[in-house]
Amino acid sequence: MNSSRAGMFRKLSSKKRLMATLLAAGIAAELFLIFLFTYPILIGSPAVLIEIKSDSMLPVLKTGDVVLLGKADQFDPDSLVGQVIAFYDPTRGQIIVHRAIGRSGDCYITKGDNSDSVDFFQPCWNYILGRV
Repeated sequence: MNSSRAGMFRKLSSKKRLMATLLAAGIAAELFLIFLFTYPILIGSPAVLIEIKSDSMLPVLKTGDVVLLGKADQFDPDSLVGQVIAFYDPTRGQIIVHRAIGRSGDCYITKGDNSDSVDFFQPCWNYILGRV
């Protein structure tokens, strides 16, 4: 009976080790996510995290992806053409993440990579939130 008790304690000890490992992994994952979402604030960066809400930027970005957005005023306006940018579209009341494919005066022509047509709203500099 002693040997069966020793085996039971070894199994229990093994289960406790597994639980401790899983708990440590869970805590590490939580700390990583907290760091990921607070990193811009911690370094005093004007960067923001945005969750992608549609498949309009497939295959580059898909629904549920989270992107880091650098403030637009850190970039030269001409350098944004060809880049993925985020802007506020007042006609939809939403933040849109699309590629700037050209300029029309002070405004940008944008379109989703997964779309055949350009966006109706052309954001000017004051509507651009930043570059992905």
